[in-house]
Amino acid sequence: MALLDISKPFESYVSVEELPRTGDARKFLLRLLFEVEGTLETRELTWPWSYSGTQKAIDQKHGADGLRERRMHEIDMFRRHVEYELGVQKRRLYEVEGRETLMWGKKR
Repeated sequence: MALLDISKPFESYVSVEELPRTGDARKFLLRLLFEVEGTLETRELTWPWSYSGTQKAIDQKHGADGLRERRMHEIDMFRRHVEYELGVQKRRLYEVEGRETLMWGKKR
């Protein structure tokens, strides 16, 4: 059984919030909301990351859309973190038909 039992790409369940800058760095927070199985409790996991002006300049010099690439990298790292937490807790994250919020529950 997969730890992530979802039908859409992981990033479609993740929201991105831009936080106030620190120096020349743009700050972001990834959020994944879920409901705890057997309860009405909603929780979230978060993943902070930043993108500096220095990195932006390097990326532009090489013709890359560094912010987009960094965002995708951070979402992938966040997914791995979620899978790690699920494995440690012997849980799975899954969809329930007709509900937008994912469910954090026991492995079956």
